[in-house]
Amino acid sequence: MSAKKPEPVQLPAAENFARIAASAQSIVNAADSILRDRGAHLGLSDWALLQHLAAQKEPLPMARIAVQMGVTRQRIQKQTEALAHAKYVEVHVTADDRRVRMVKLTRQGAEALKAVAAQWNGELAKDEALFTLRNLDGLRERLQRIAALLSRVQRADLRAARLGKPGPGGGS
Repeated sequence: MSAKKPEPVQLPAAENFARIAASAQSIVNAADSILRDRGAHLGLSDWALLQHLAAQKEPLPMARIAVQMGVTRQRIQKQTEALAHAKYVEVHVTADDRRVRMVKLTRQGAEALKAVAAQWNGELAKDEALFTLRNLDGLRERLQRIAALLSRVQRADLRAARLGKPGPGGGS
């Protein structure tokens, strides 16, 4: 007599989230590949950081950049070191507090950003419906809601862990 196979657990929300995460990673991987194949020497996250800096009027502290972009300060530090080596950004310490590192876009960084933007705008404009602001804003809003939900689950898990109980996300 063979053992009965357990019923698979159905987790549609988790499965959908996994599909979204996989799709997002595929987009990042494809964009990185295209950028590097075209000699940009920039990954998508580098391009995003340069774009963020280009929108600023003044140099920004690394810590503020990290908060604004939703990444760790260490990631921004590593990224800016590589971009400074390529002469796309300048990093300076402040006179008041030598621990604070200010970052600004250089002329070479602005030129690299323009070159990449020109290539991307030409390619991506071919499918205008996909890249309309309304579609992208709607997608961004949905992704932000998912991120906020995941953050709430994580905080609830941490609170539950302090109390020694399992949290809503299954964390202990």
